[in-house]
Amino acid sequence: MIFKFLKIIVIAMLPSMSLHAQNKDLSLSKKYTQEVYRGTEYASEKHIAFNQSLIDRVQVVEIKGEPTFQYTLLSQVNFMDKYNYLTRDDKSNFDKNHFNPLKYEFNYYNKENKIVYYRVDDSPFYILIHPLSKK
Repeated sequence: MIFKFLKIIVIAMLPSMSLHAQNKDLSLSKKYTQEVYRGTEYASEKHIAFNQSLIDRVQVVEIKGEPTFQYTLLSQVNFMDKYNYLTRDDKSNFDKNHFNPLKYEFNYYNKENKIVYYRVDDSPFYILIHPLSKK
């Protein structure tokens, strides 16, 4: 009886729990989205929320020495200056704390559903794109 009651409470709380997850701080996503898509339909609130889901999957790490995994150089990734010609790339002035992944056409949806690795040219920094989590 108590188990059934707890189960009902948990089921009743699920919608509010997902709502809290949706109320995530989107200020960084908004800043990055504006930098790349300023003045276009892609700078809308809907796109900002979607871009946050991409940003959440990006990790920048420093690795000393040669890694054991295959990677693509950042200089080989298409740069997104199509919508805002003032957008500048990070290749020559890379700062892992202010890196905007929306500036690049990363492979967010690889077929193997594995981490995709990119290396910042002439540096020990790697950009990891984590796969979509399975729900």
